[in-house]
Amino acid sequence: MPTEGPGNISLLETDNFDLHCLLTATGLKFFLTAQPRAAGMEALLWTIYQLYGDFVMKDPFYENDMPIRSGEFDKQLTKAVK
Repeated sequence: MPTEGPGNISLLETDNFDLHCLLTATGLKFFLTAQPRAAGMEALLWTIYQLYGDFVMKDPFYENDMPIRSGEFDKQLTKAVK
């Protein structure tokens, strides 16, 4: 059953998984799949968004739609997910 945020779906629950979505003010969307009813997923999405801003968007060589190639982003993302 979808849970709607302001103008977008922020959570889609199924029997097998939950799909979480964070829509940023700039229109960027982050999606996260998790076990059904896993706790703390909204906070994790915000953490991922902060990491994206810190390690991807502040990279002077990064251009929109490029694959993310940042070892520090990968390292911090892995740490946040654990």
